[in-house]
Amino acid sequence: MKQSIKTPSYAIPQDTGCGLADMIREPAARHAGLSGFYIFRTGGESLEGRLFLIRSAEKTLDLQYYAISEGISSNVLIEALIRAAERGVRVRLMIDDVTTGQMRHDLITLDEIPNIEIRIFNPVNKHDQSTPARILAALLHRERATRRMHNKALIADNQMAIVGGRNLGDEYFETHKEMSFKDIDVLSAGPIAADISRSFDEFWNDDHAYPVLQLYKERRGHKALQDIRTRLRSNWQKFSKRFRDGKSHGTVTRIEGKEIVENFVWADADLVTDASAKVQGAQNFSPPLLRLKEIVDRAKEKFIIVSAYFVPRERGVAWLSSLSARGVRVKILTNSLASTDVVAVHTGYGKHRIPLLDQGVSIYELKPHGDKRTRQRLLARKAPSYASLHAKAYIVDREYAVIGSFNFDPRSAYLNTELGLFIKSPELARQLYGMFEEAATPEVSYKLGLSPGNRLIWTTRDDGPEIRYVTEPQASPWRVLQAFLISLLPVEGQL
Repeated sequence: MKQSIKTPSYAIPQDTGCGLADMIREPAARHAGLSGFYIFRTGGESLEGRLFLIRSAEKTLDLQYYAISEGISSNVLIEALIRAAERGVRVRLMIDDVTTGQMRHDLITLDEIPNIEIRIFNPVNKHDQSTPARILAALLHRERATRRMHNKALIADNQMAIVGGRNLGDEYFETHKEMSFKDIDVLSAGPIAADISRSFDEFWNDDHAYPVLQLYKERRGHKALQDIRTRLRSNWQKFSKRFRDGKSHGTVTRIEGKEIVENFVWADADLVTDASAKVQGAQNFSPPLLRLKEIVDRAKEKFIIVSAYFVPRERGVAWLSSLSARGVRVKILTNSLASTDVVAVHTGYGKHRIPLLDQGVSIYELKPHGDKRTRQRLLARKAPSYASLHAKAYIVDREYAVIGSFNFDPRSAYLNTELGLFIKSPELARQLYGMFEEAATPEVSYKLGLSPGNRLIWTTRDDGPEIRYVTEPQASPWRVLQAFLISLLPVEGQL
């Protein structure tokens, strides 16, 4: 039986021979020193890409996520991880503590499987406690409890990695063809994979990463594992039926056939991350956002922000306004009040819309998708709503595509740890901009403007002529009241 003793471990050398290394060897040799990238446009494509990496791994699999929730997609991924472990692959899974509650027993059971090790990052409680004791501990350690590991990465054999905005759960992998930016991540290969692995190792070996069995002393045993495997296999069969019924996105086939590898965009790229020590309050700034500002300050044409949670504060408004004043076209896509799943965040953003519009900044707010109701979350806990935008991406001129986990808000800047891929590639910048333009169409988003009286106007279109709103469109009276009441509280720095 496994012990709760924590021992350091690290990524394997990138020159270790394996199938994934063989797959990219020839194109990597033609693009010496560069890394390869392929943007996943939909959740289904992204899920299949993850399954391919897990299935193809021969040595190691490293997964780092803010959230994991129960559902078919997470069940399928976990089943794939177990099968990888059974064929001898070392699996390291690290999850932030804030969302592990509903999956606690599963994580304990899975951790007992040979070759699988699970660590929980920055737990507020270091041992089993009752619910009242847990709440009290969170209140007593509020400063640390609000600092979370928000990074997202999956790395296979230190050769290929997927990073971006998606966590593990059905909400992150639902596919809407007309809404490419619901979430976004990118398949990466080459030297950048080693950088992602080094970042993972830093968090994995941090003092605030606790083995599951160090936190929870209970043992689940063989019966619990059998029950979990029965559930996992059932969902695996449901998912596999999609392939048999021809509903696959073809991602696995296209990677195995090297179609995606042959379509990699090879470019210079940097991984910019927060230090793991940020959760201790040792870092009160954001390297990803500072790097973004450094690049944008040299922009000549355009700066595109796609941020599910956009809270610029007064300093951000002044900066974006200064860019617009010198001729840089600034465009922003974020959630509307009707589509956001965190009304508190919208209150921190809403009051800055008129000043931004007045300075020539373009703002687009995502409409709720279809008839789905946007579920409310408390301060971004749990998984996002199906109806909400969750992507984080930035485009600078026709030169940089930036994809990562960081929103344009105080929480990403000062509280959470984040990562971002800064890819210097006109081709990827072009692809991202095309996706932005699709999401900013009047059928998908509201375009904001100002009336002669300097009041907000939302313009959109469904199947007919243009429609204009003078109040928050599609937002219920209760949601509008919530936003007003929260706006009276001094919480903007926590959003």
